Amino acid sequence: MCTDPLPQCIDSGLLHGLHPAQSTSSTHSQSVLSINMVQTPTFGTRKAAILQQTCSSNAAEATITFEKDYVLPELLPSQILVKMAFAPINPSDINVLEGTYVIRPESLPAIPGIEGAGIVVKIGTEVSNLDVGAHVCGCKWNWGSWAEYAIANESEVVELPKSLDLKTSAMLSVNPPTAYALLDDIQEGEWIIQNAGNSAMGLSIVQVAASRGIHTISITRRPDVHEKIKELGGDVVIVYEGKDMLR
Repeated sequence: MCTDPLPQCIDSGLLHGLHPAQSTSSTHSQSVLSINMVQTPTFGTRKAAILQQTCSSNAAEATITFEKDYVLPELLPSQILVKMAFAPINPSDINVLEGTYVIRPESLPAIPGIEGAGIVVKIGTEVSNLDVGAHVCGCKWNWGSWAEYAIANESEVVELPKSLDLKTSAMLSVNPPTAYALLDDIQEGEWIIQNAGNSAMGLSIVQVAASRGIHTISITRRPDVHEKIKELGGDVVIVYEGKDMLR
């Protein structure tokens, strides 16, 4: 049996490991969830995080159970089966657990996970643009990436070059497109200022802005990320430690 964790969960680009018991809960304010699952060679089952209960007026905690033998449905002709490699934990994922996100699972129980990347291991009979072995990330909301395997329609994933590592690929479908949208009306040569310049969103904005000739002022509370922001194309970095301090 392989003991590689699949998928690995990412929070702010950092790997965390959690060996789950039969069930665990997440309080709905500052929680960081992380899943360490063990790959099984048995086809037709998968390990998955199952959201049983969101936070609500009747429940102070969101309950997640860890299923070892979650049966996969049969693939439809237009669908693919993806073996997940990485599944980020976004603020929007936490909002889903809270029950406060604008888009919610149609019903519970459900497998959470808005983003993720993996490798195609099976394709339906009508799939024409993807082959087994392709690296893909999801481009639909909540495709159930917190699991060993995920199923999606061919049109709901984007094929990625294999030269791009899967960890990076897993974080492509939320922050970078949001950065493009936020900068859509900003012209070359103009300046923007942003808080949380070292966050995943902030770093995406810095890189997209630099590629379009837009200047950035990024504010952060962490002196250690100053050089990283500059290396990614940031023009001015302000490190704030309770009093003004420019770097």
